[in-house]
Amino acid sequence: MAATRRRGAELDAAIFDAVLTELHDVGFADLTVEGVARRAGTSKAVLYRRWSTKLEMVITALANTRLADITPPDTGSLAGDLRGTIHELLERLAAQGREVALGIMAGAASEPNPAAMTVLRTKAEDLSGVIIRRARDRGEIGAGPVPATAATLAFDLVRYRFLMEGSLSAEAIDDIVETAAVPLIRVHAAGAG
Repeated sequence: MAATRRRGAELDAAIFDAVLTELHDVGFADLTVEGVARRAGTSKAVLYRRWSTKLEMVITALANTRLADITPPDTGSLAGDLRGTIHELLERLAAQGREVALGIMAGAASEPNPAAMTVLRTKAEDLSGVIIRRARDRGEIGAGPVPATAATLAFDLVRYRFLMEGSLSAEAIDDIVETAAVPLIRVHAAGAG
């Protein structure tokens, strides 16, 4: 009896599991599309139909597994919600291993990939959207539109600092949140942006 071909969510789950296992076993630098295909029991062609690069495949796998269920904590303040979400993201990236996380970020910097960056940007926009809605509901900020660049600034700065420095202290996160992200969000939400 011939094996049934996996499709859709079942195939995606097998691929994502294979990506995470390969990341754990060999790291980002040595991860190959061939290795993922072999471990997932599929072909390289199937993977390349979905993702044009290794980086895009890895970021998509992480976004749909390790980072999929992140919900910003409701701390009662815009700054607290941003800070808590950043800490959660960094903890989950650290769980992948510092070298893996740095490899992915370095890959994103050295191999521009619009599709991979769209995955990251969409995740940041989704998280910041929840945080901004809560702040509005609490009356902490106005109802003016907050552009995506302003809404996601904290995540962009964290990604940059993590790539350049390898880690972020609580003080560095506070600085990003308190001196850059929150004031910018408030200005736009007030309608003055």
